[in-house]
Formats: sequence, C-alpha cells, structure tokens
Amino acid sequence: MFKQGILILLFAAFAMADAPITGQVFSANGNPLAYAVIADSTGQNWVIADENGQFNYHYADTGDVLSVSRYGYQSDNLVISNKSFYTIVLQPQPIAQEDVTVSGEKQNFHGQITNTYRANIGNDNPQNVFQQIPGITIRSYGGKAGILSLSTNGSPAVNTKILLDDIDLTSVQNGGTDLSQIPETFIGQITVANSPGIFYGSGAVDGVLRISPQNQQTCFSASSGSFGFGSISGNINKNWSKWSANLSAGYLKDDGDFKHSIEDSNATRSNNDFERKFVALRTTGRLSEKSNLSATLLESQQKRGVAGSIDWASPEARRDDNLQLGALTFNQLHTSGYSKVQLSYRRSLENYDDPNPWWPIKSEHDVRGTALKIQHHRNIWNNITGTFLYEGKLEKLESTDVGDRERKTNSVASIITIPVLDNFNIIPALRFDRAGSEQFQPTVDLRLTYNKLKRSEFEYHYGTGFRYPAFNDLYWQPGGNPDLDPEKSWYQTIKYKLYLDDHYLNNIYFNIGDRYTDDLIQWVPIDESFFVWQPKNIASSRRTNFTVGSQMNLENLPLQIALHATYQKTKDIDLDKQLLYAPAVIGYAGISYHSPVFQISLNAHYTGERISSYGYPDDELLPSYIQTNATFQYLLSLFGNQLSLMLDVNNVLDKQFESIDGYPEPGRTIRLGLKYILSSK
Repeated sequence: MFKQGILILLFAAFAMADAPITGQVFSANGNPLAYAVIADSTGQNWVIADENGQFNYHYADTGDVLSVSRYGYQSDNLVISNKSFYTIVLQPQPIAQEDVTVSGEKQNFHGQITNTYRANIGNDNPQNVFQQIPGITIRSYGGKAGILSLSTNGSPAVNTKILLDDIDLTSVQNGGTDLSQIPETFIGQITVANSPGIFYGSGAVDGVLRISPQNQQTCFSASSGSFGFGSISGNINKNWSKWSANLSAGYLKDDGDFKHSIEDSNATRSNNDFERKFVALRTTGRLSEKSNLSATLLESQQKRGVAGSIDWASPEARRDDNLQLGALTFNQLHTSGYSKVQLSYRRSLENYDDPNPWWPIKSEHDVRGTALKIQHHRNIWNNITGTFLYEGKLEKLESTDVGDRERKTNSVASIITIPVLDNFNIIPALRFDRAGSEQFQPTVDLRLTYNKLKRSEFEYHYGTGFRYPAFNDLYWQPGGNPDLDPEKSWYQTIKYKLYLDDHYLNNIYFNIGDRYTDDLIQWVPIDESFFVWQPKNIASSRRTNFTVGSQMNLENLPLQIALHATYQKTKDIDLDKQLLYAPAVIGYAGISYHSPVFQISLNAHYTGERISSYGYPDDELLPSYIQTNATFQYLLSLFGNQLSLMLDVNNVLDKQFESIDGYPEPGRTIRLGLKYILSSK
C-alpha cells in the first residue's frame, strides 16, 4: 500500500518551490512576531510563521516581491535577492478599540541568541544535522537498525527533550526518544528552545530540540547504496488561497550487515537489517485574518533485527515498532499577542522477541500519551509581555514487563518579559507540575538579556529543572522501585553572540554553562549474583561546559561554514569520577558550497574519549573518533522541472568506531540518489 501511494505521489502535479528562503518577523520593539503570513502576489503560495516569527518559504525566485502581513500590524513587502535569510519588521496599526503602547527606538538589528540548524544537502543521514548542534553527543547501537538517541552537555539522553512539530516524542516507559523512528525527510530544521524547563517540564533539564519539517515541495526521490540500502519517497504539496496540504509517504530498507574487526580478526555484524514505511499529512488553514488551524499526522512502521553487543550477540532477536503521532493546533491572533490551543497524541507499539533457548525473551509494550496545551501571549503594559501556559497530560503504558500504568500531570507556567532599560530585559518565569495527587514540582527560571552593544547579544540564564522517573524505573519486573524521587537540577549559563554583519547567519558565539543534579537515578545490583538490579536515587553530578563556535554565510563565494568546539568537565560527585559516556571534548567543522547547478558539503564531528563503565582498578574507556561525511549534488532542468543527482558518503575515512561500547558502527557508506521536483513557474 505504501509503494502504491508513492507512485501516485510521483505522477501528481501540484505547485512547489524551487529555492527555499528562511527568515524571521519582528515587531517594531524587537520582539519576535508570531504567525505572520508570507505570500506571493497571487495569494496562492503562502506560509505562516511560527510562534517565534520564523518561517521557511519555497515559492520564490530572485526579484519576486512577497507580502508580509499580520493582524494588528501594517503589511510590508519583501523583495527576494540572493540572500538566504531575511529579517522583516512590521509596524503596529493604530486600532481605536485597543490601546497598544510601543516605546523605544526602532532597532536596525534583530537577531536571536539561539541558533537554528538546517540540513545541507540530502536527507538520508540526519546525523549531519544533529552534529551541527554544539555540545551534542550522538549515541547509536550501530547502523540503521540501532536505536538512535541524543544527549547534550554530557548528560544522559533522557535529559534532552525532542519535539516534532511541537509533539513531544518522549516515551514515558524509558524517558528517552528513539530517533530511528522519525523519517529522514522530516528532519529538515532544528531549533534549540529557550527556557526549556518552563515550557516543557519533566526531562527538559539540558534543553529542548524542536524538529520542523521543511518540505513544501511536490517531489519524488529515490536512493540506493552500501550494505543493501535503498529508499523511495514522495511528497505532494498543494496551496489554495486559504488552505495548504502536504502529503508524504516513503519506504526504506537496509540489509545492515557489515564487517568489523575484533582483536585483529574480522567478524560480521549480522541480524542488523532495518525496514521502515511511513505516511504523513500536514495541513494548515487560514480561517480568517485573526485565526488559523493546523494539523499533523504521522505513522511510521519499523521492522528490525537486533544484533546485540559484540560480547552478547542476539542472532535471532527481532523488534517491531509502530510510531503514531498527531496534533491539532488552533491559533487566535490579537493586536497585542496570540492565544494557542494544541491537542497532541503519541503512541508507540513495540514488540521484542528473542527465541534464544538459553534465555528466551518476548515482551510487548503499548506506550500512549495525550496532551492538551493552552498558551496565551500578550503585551501587558508598556512593552511588558507575558506568556501564560496550562498543560495537561495523560500517559499510559500496557506492558508485559511493567504492567498497566498511567500518569496524569497538570502544569501551569508564566513567563514575563520586562524591559527595564534600553535593550535590557529581565525575564522571570515560574512553573508548577503535579503528577497524580502527590508529586509536586516547582520550576523557576530567570533570564537577563542585553543587546545594546552593536550587533551583539548577551544572556545570563539561571534555572531549575527536574525529571520524573520513567515507568521502567518505577515498575520493571524484577527490580522496579516505586519509591523513587524525581531528579532535581540547578543550572546557570552565560551566552554571548557577536554578529559580524546584518546577516543572521554570520556570527561568533561563546557559551558557558554549569549544572548540578541531585537524586540521580541509577540502576545498581541488589544481590551478589548481579542478576537483579534496581534503580535508586543515589548519585549527584556536576557538569561545566565551555563552547565557542561560529556560523558564516559568505553569499558572494558562496560558502556556508560552521565551526564549534566544546570542553566539558563532568563529575559523579559520589564516585569522584567523570560521568559515563561524557567526552571532555566535542568538536565540529562543516563547509558547504552552493552554485546554481552544483552543491558540495563536507563535515567532520569529533567525539573525545569517554568512560563506558566504571571498573577496578581501571575504568573501561571508549577511544575518541572523528566521523566524516561528504555530500555532492548536481542540479539540472528536466521538462521544466528540477532534477537533483546526489552522492552521499558517510564515514569517508572508513574508520571503525563505537558510540556505545560493544556496538560498532558501519565503515564507509556510499549512496546515490535522485530527486525530481515539480516547478510552480
């Protein structure tokens, strides 16, 4: 059914975009302006900016004039040049029935302290996008079949929350996110959220990564490569004057077996195959000048072999999982802000079967989560703005190993932005979470921002965070501990960004962070046989990070360059040792060249030496490694449309490495692909 659906997509002819541009809309006082409409002269091709004013537009060529409009503000025109990022400032409209005060000088410069990261070329390897994020550590169990997770600032992966189209991907069963379930075509842009603990609660201690699909094209793509890899996908995008719809589907398979060396001898990583089918629908409606409605639906089905570790192979183990996501969002615009209501849904059906006669395992898990979020943002008085949030969650689990469990959480939060001096803001925030009738968690947050210096921004951030125990921690049989307390964290960060010109992407930044966490949940053996382990609140940690980085967009060459390096000192306070899987040094260097017909991208990501397990007298260490990637793309015209030919090479230097001890990654991987894009011109 999936393959037939893709063929239908290929032969459908709808409007699409040739060259994407990005930008951000601001009000005259320098605040991001939510939900502005960017449209061409016909009114048929349009997009709506998000709540931070950011947008991606695929319907313009050089010389086109776009209209930027938003209820309560004067419309403005945007002339498309060779820039890839645009800043638009809208002036308020005087409306008699509502008195809105705007003070201060109009700023010529509008930036933001947090970077946004985008895919360069191709979509077969989303790790290339994640590696651009400073301080990121990617953990994979080897190849496409391996579960893929992210951690930041030397923390466990459960402290980094990941969202797709504002849908929380966190599994209440294990507290993590398996990114191998997300189709690569959906990972087009990643934004690091500000004040993560206030807006996202449990599990957001080390940050929130918001993934936004960028595909607004009608296109068909296919690729094939090493280790039996093959994929095919299609996307239909259609815009009407008031509605837009985007339908996509795809199929991917990877035989996955590869050779690796163990103590100077070769071995084969077998039972490592992977298969994915997905279908997705995204639609947006402009109900009126003051309101809009959007919906997202995704179903992603995976079948995979579970190779196990080198020392504990599982040649017959299989895992099937089916991820279902949905969200319905309504936005009502006001002259002084907006109101947002979102209902989201996540369900993951997971089956694991290992018929090993020595220790057979068969487990099934049905993980569900429903959330209602109500958010109101407005200008309160004299440029003082406030955002108020209510969130209700119901999370359920039906499991052969954990039983039938559920957790109800209610949360309220408020964040106030107070401009006390010219370009100096004080931003206090407070959040309260209650899980069930007993667990009550307050979260406090304070940000100080200053951008008076020419083309630069400074931010000091202090906050607290927490993480509720996952259901596996509480109820796994045997070993679960229902008396666990939430993990509690305190952190402070200093960020400085210097913009080299008025271009948003040309900057140098410095980040310093210090984080302390108490009541860390760790699994420890509870009997001498070491066969039964139990989680306990027994540890505390401290993590100090220093990051320096730069983004450069040299339009005249044209080149895009990104660099960053992070030094982090982590410590398990009780053991007086470096935290597990926390490298002291992380680095990244990437460069891409774009011409009208040829594009090339080269990047390398360095992960330093890490402790994989504590031992006596010596700890087990994983060696450092550099992961290198290269992508080449050639563009040509075919029947008035665009044909893209791609060559993608991962692990260019063919180095053997492991991001998780005992799970080797594949050697050099070469993939060839094509993408045919229908044009609206």
